[in-house]
Amino acid sequence: MGKRFSTLVALVMALFMSLNSYAQKEQQTLLVGDYDAADTNEAWDGFNLQNAPIVFSYIYSGSQVMYTAEQLSAMKDKELTSLSFKCFAPDTYTEYTGTAKLYLQEVDETEFVKDANGKYNWFKYDNTKVVATTELQLDFLNAYGEPLEIVFDFSKNPFKYSGKTLVVTVENECTGELPENACFFWVPSKVGDPYRSFVYGSDNTDFQTNQAKDNILGNGNEDKWKNAPTAKFTYQESEAPVDPTPTPTDGTLTLGHFNDTEFTTPFDGFNLQNSPIIFTYYNSGSQVMYTAEQLADMKNKEITSMTFRCFTEDCYRESYTSNMKMYLQEVDNTEFSFDPVSEKYEWVKFDESNAVAEMEFTMNPLDAYMNLTPIDVTFNLTKPFVYTGKTLVVTITNESAEYIDGSDGAIRFLTVDCALEDPYRSQVFASDKITFLENQAKDNVLKPLDNEDRWKEAPAVQFAYKESTHTGICNIVKSDNNSVTTANGAVIVTLSENSPVQIMNIAGSNIMSAELSAGSHTYAVPTGIYIVRVGNNTYKVCVNK
Repeated sequence: MGKRFSTLVALVMALFMSLNSYAQKEQQTLLVGDYDAADTNEAWDGFNLQNAPIVFSYIYSGSQVMYTAEQLSAMKDKELTSLSFKCFAPDTYTEYTGTAKLYLQEVDETEFVKDANGKYNWFKYDNTKVVATTELQLDFLNAYGEPLEIVFDFSKNPFKYSGKTLVVTVENECTGELPENACFFWVPSKVGDPYRSFVYGSDNTDFQTNQAKDNILGNGNEDKWKNAPTAKFTYQESEAPVDPTPTPTDGTLTLGHFNDTEFTTPFDGFNLQNSPIIFTYYNSGSQVMYTAEQLADMKNKEITSMTFRCFTEDCYRESYTSNMKMYLQEVDNTEFSFDPVSEKYEWVKFDESNAVAEMEFTMNPLDAYMNLTPIDVTFNLTKPFVYTGKTLVVTITNESAEYIDGSDGAIRFLTVDCALEDPYRSQVFASDKITFLENQAKDNVLKPLDNEDRWKEAPAVQFAYKESTHTGICNIVKSDNNSVTTANGAVIVTLSENSPVQIMNIAGSNIMSAELSAGSHTYAVPTGIYIVRVGNNTYKVCVNK
């Protein structure tokens, strides 16, 4: 008993000493810019939207600042334990109170970038992973114009820095009086430097809600500039090597004004400009294109659901029921094709036997109207769709025994912003006599006189996705009399006539390319996802052993 007790005591003491040693790691500091400067000429001039990381003149503010690998090179493979900023207010005689949250992430980029529409984008961040929260109490009155320090302490949960560009996101909400002329010290920029700071301020909407609209800079009170705030990083040695590879996570991707609770960006409710569904006819069908740039975060991921959001301002119908189907496919082109013979735009051909989701949809428009709530149309996929990174065409059919008459009110979908030079992103069909499948089978061209229309805007949407495992039931794709299947570590191509065939892996490397005769052809390949092109059709399949 005594021997066992002595051993237990020794183990406890060793553990205590180990923890104590860890807690007493030597703390070092890295200053970016002239952090200890007292010269107020090195501070921003207090202009509302040129103040990072916090805009003191608004109730809500948010910012993103980039610090480069060169600036932070001394901290590579170290653990960050706190981050501090310095501000001052020379003629402010109040105490500022607020709550600020800090988020940290590493990125490969070295500057904020523009999207396909020429607009700058915020960096997306996980708002559930707050690194530090600090309650601000800045006594500008008793500071007499001397600088004050804002400290984000995360020493209990250090951030492991691997050495890439560090994006610092700060959300802030003022809980007291707004001060005048409070500003931060800054790092001077050089001619030719990219933008290092983005900022947002509002008295009505917080930063998360603003950014969730469409993730671009320019929704309202936003600005960008080349300077970054001076900063003091505190760090310590890391016990284990820093792994810069993020842990795979499931997630959501939101496009357009999906979270616009004010419902300010809907289609106008005109019969043939409401995508993806028209409720004012018994039958409707639509095709929408989402670009590779818009869906970049989901490349090589598995889409599990898609949700579209609509609302009504004046609909008095208590119920509506219909049957909906969804089809997904990837294409190489980025806009709808134009047929020079008929001089009409074409629908994208799809396999009507290969729906990825099918459901009976019900809604209560009157209830949504009375409670000022949106109506969500969610398609849960029967099998995850592996997205490889090209243009995604979403085809939706809607068939019902009833329709919502214009006298009952309008139901409108929220949208994704478009530019004047954008191509058409939405095409729609509606009829009280035939279904979309029957209409499309006629000659596959868009005929405006037959209740069809097209326009540049796409509906706002929220994708749910997960990491791809490259396992499970493999895709079986058919088009006309051709089929592409997988079995026992192989791709099987069955042709009704002689056709050119190409098989590529997910990285785009060619596996085989040949003109094949009619019949069945089997090619052994490693486990993974493959793109198979047969003539003008493209298929995506997964192979497992």
